[in-house]
Parts: sequence; C-alpha cells; structure tokens
Amino acid sequence: SCVSEYWLIMEGGNRVKNKAPAAVQITAEQLIREAWENREDDISSRGIAPKQQLVDSLEIAEYKNTKRKHFEARLNMNRTHVPLWIKYAAWEFSQYEIPRARSIYERALELHPRDELLWSSYSEMEMNAGFINHARNILDRATTLLVFSTKLWLKYIHMEELLKEEQNARNIFTKWMNTRPSSNAWMTYIRFEIKHQQIHNARTLFEHFIQLNPSVKSYVTYAKFEEKMGHIENARTVFERVIDELLPSMIHAEYYLEFARFEIRQNELERARGIFKHAMQSVAETQAESQQSVSKVDLIEEYSLFEKQYGDSDLVGDAVVRRRRMEYESMVKESSVDCDLWNDWIQMEKNAIGISNEAQIKSVFERALHSKPDSSVHSKHVWKQYMYLWIQYAVWQEIQCKNIEAAKDVYDRGLKQLDHSTGWFGKMWILSAEVSIRMKDLELAR
Repeated sequence: SCVSEYWLIMEGGNRVKNKAPAAVQITAEQLIREAWENREDDISSRGIAPKQQLVDSLEIAEYKNTKRKHFEARLNMNRTHVPLWIKYAAWEFSQYEIPRARSIYERALELHPRDELLWSSYSEMEMNAGFINHARNILDRATTLLVFSTKLWLKYIHMEELLKEEQNARNIFTKWMNTRPSSNAWMTYIRFEIKHQQIHNARTLFEHFIQLNPSVKSYVTYAKFEEKMGHIENARTVFERVIDELLPSMIHAEYYLEFARFEIRQNELERARGIFKHAMQSVAETQAESQQSVSKVDLIEEYSLFEKQYGDSDLVGDAVVRRRRMEYESMVKESSVDCDLWNDWIQMEKNAIGISNEAQIKSVFERALHSKPDSSVHSKHVWKQYMYLWIQYAVWQEIQCKNIEAAKDVYDRGLKQLDHSTGWFGKMWILSAEVSIRMKDLELAR
C-alpha cells in the first residue's frame, strides 16, 4: 500500500515523519493504468519521426540540407550499397531536383559501372521525368557497356515500343543480334516482327537464326512457324533441309518425331509411316538412353500409338515388336549373362512371323552366345542354360533355315567354348554326332 507521507514542523525546528496509513489505498496496478490512460499520443515514443510543417522556403531548404547530410553520411559509411544510392536519387527526384538526381546516379555509376539495377533505375527516372532522349542515351550507354544484359536490351526496346517507334526498336534489335545473343533473344525479335505483321522479316530472321544456331530445335521451330502461317510446303521444305544441312550426328529422334507429327497433322499418313520406319533404322541404338529429350524408345512408343490409331493389325504388330526389342535391349545391358532373358528375346523374334527375318534372329542368337558366363561360375544350372542356347541355335539353323552345314558349325563352335572337364555337356556331343550322321559323314560321327 502507498503510505501518505508529510512533514510536520514542530517547535524547536524538529522534523517528525508521520507514517500513518492513508485513508484511500492506491495499488501499483492503478498507477500504471492511470499513466497509460493519461499518456500523450506522441508518435516519437513509437520510433516514428514526427511530421514537420514547413511553412517557408528557409525551412524547406533546411529540411533538404538535413536529408542530404543524412544520405551523404550513410554513403560515406557504405559506398558499395547500391540500393542506398538509388534511394538517395529517388528522394532528390521526389523534390523535383532532377540535376541533383542525375549527379547522384553518375557518381554511383563511377563506382558501379556494371550494375544493371543502377542503369535500369537511372533510365526509368528519365522516362518518368519525360526526358526521352536522356533515357535513350542512358540505355545506349548501358547496352554498349553491358552487351550481354538481356534485361537492359529488353527495357530499351520496350521503351521504343511504348513510344510507337517501331523502326527504332528494330534498329536496337539489329544491334543486339550483332552481339550473338542466346536463342531466346532471336525468338523475341521474331515475335516482334510477327506482332507487327512483318512475316517476310520474320522468315529472314529465321534463316539467319538457323545459320548461327544449326540444330534440330532451330529447324523445328522454323518449320512450326511456317505451319502456323499456313505455308505447309515451306514447313515441309524446312524439315527436309535438316537432312542436307546438318551432320548425321546432330540428327536425333526428336527431329523424326516432330516431322512425323507434322505429316499426321496434314493427314499425310503414308509419309508419317515412312518417316517413322526410316527413323527407327537411322537413329543410333545409343540414343535410347541419351540426354536428348526424346529417345528412340519414345519414338517407338509414338509409332505404336500411330499404328494403333491409323494402321492395320500387321503394322500394329510390327510396332509392338520394335518396342519389345528396345525393352530387351535395355534389360540385357543390365544383365548380359541372363540366359533366360536371351531365350525370351529369341522366342519373341521367332514368333514375330512376317516381321523378324532370319538375319534378325541370327543376330540375337550370336549376341546371346557371346555372353558367356564367367569361368569362375560353377553352377550347373547356369552352364546348362548356356549350352541349350547353342543347341537351340543349331536346331533352328537345321530345321528352320534348312542349313545343316551351319548347324554343324554351331555345334563345333559350341564344343570349343564349353569346359568339358565338368562332364555336363554330353548331350552336345551326341547331337553333334547325329548331325554328322544326317550329313552322311559316319567317320566324323564315330
């Protein structure tokens, strides 16, 4: 409780302190509440500078000098802080002190001549002030110094477009293209010409573009442009130029896929089918797992869908077989000594009547036989599987191909490959002898 204290002056000058309790008790909580209710709404107590009422030119000048000293002091402490320079110049601009703002930007550019943000803010200030030629000069200086700054080039072009100065914008684009920019810059120029209905100019730009950026993607983009403009023959010509103008190593599955899709959109189904078949013969097997966005596997998948939609049953079967081949290719790369996997592939090729030929089946057999188990493997099951691949190959040569000499050669090669110390391969000797009997070579059979 709060004790009322006062001093009583007694005779003789003695002071006596009265510590008797007051009649009304006041708590600390009540004191705090009253202080809060009676506080003055002073914004300075909340860390906010009070608003100043400037009534004459002297006060305004004093205010400006104070602000400038504040900015200069901060810059002296950290002259590398670009946003502070921009803030300083923006404040001068808000006071309609354009020459001072320019001076600040020029001082900043002496320290940071390659800062995109400074150049961009400087040009925006000139544009907002209505000094268009000043803005042009600034952006011209910026793009000359920072030739690879896409942001500054686009800002320069956008300003000219806003001013309806189409030819100026075109001249800036031409200057930009002389610096050999990225593909996106070329496409921006082309879209600019298309927007202004200058199709001939856009076509000329595409010709320059594919010369400087010779790639499948560049040609495909050009062909799609011609198709969109309704010039179908021109688009087809661009696709066909890829074969003549690019190296074979540069032509991958994406080109054939886009060309085939183009022909499908034009309802040229036979052309599309021919492109698919040529692609599956031309695209290297190594592209199945390449870094390209479209691989040979994707190409075969697309061909399968095409034949299911537009082809007959034989063509659908051909597409399915091609897809299965790609699947087996990827699996044998992971496990080349898996005899069951090779056997499944061989059976698939045998069952693909009218699609697989003898050369294809023979190729798979030869690859399977070259995938010999390691000599350190002593599993009887593994070696018997490998032996039966040789037997199956020889029987196929004799019965299906009617070539008994080739069958005898397969047996002879197989007997040289196998380790006969294990005694597991007696069946091979017997079958080889029976073939010799059918060849009427009894001496060899004995």
